[in-house]
Amino acid sequence: MGFQNRRPLTIVLGAVFVGGTLTILLLVQIQPWSSSSTTSQVSNAFTAHLQKIASRNVSAVMMDYENNATVVFEGNTAGVSCNCTSFPRIRYLFQSAFTGLLNLSVTEISPTYRLTGIKGVVNSTLMLLGYSKTIGRFNGTISAEAVYDRAGVGWLISSETWNFRVFNCNPWSCKA
Repeated sequence: MGFQNRRPLTIVLGAVFVGGTLTILLLVQIQPWSSSSTTSQVSNAFTAHLQKIASRNVSAVMMDYENNATVVFEGNTAGVSCNCTSFPRIRYLFQSAFTGLLNLSVTEISPTYRLTGIKGVVNSTLMLLGYSKTIGRFNGTISAEAVYDRAGVGWLISSETWNFRVFNCNPWSCKA
């Protein structure tokens, strides 16, 4: 007899538990992203990415990309152009680009950030300045675009294009 009276209570408690769990899951999944905080996160991710490039640390740079990312270096690249559509090719691109570099600075000029659905897009002009054992002193101007996808608690690059507008170096050792 005592068990029959507990059955409705068990059903009600079960329904409350399931309903509460669904509410919590929905609240976690439907996070309201504020434009300014998301833009700030993407901006910080891109700035950190450029710092890793300037440090010439290939392993650190590679942590910024999705496994199926695409990286394009085009324009006046001094021989380091690529339409890299795989993680190993992107790694090889940066290993090749960093070979012989003794110093490198990358400066953002006039970056813009926008949200497109669940993607963050960065457009910026980049200024390069550095010294390489093979080509000597160099400088360049790049039009860059990076598309970021939300990945867990951070952002990863799904697509990045660097269009080398100007690349100046020693004319005897620089491939144009």
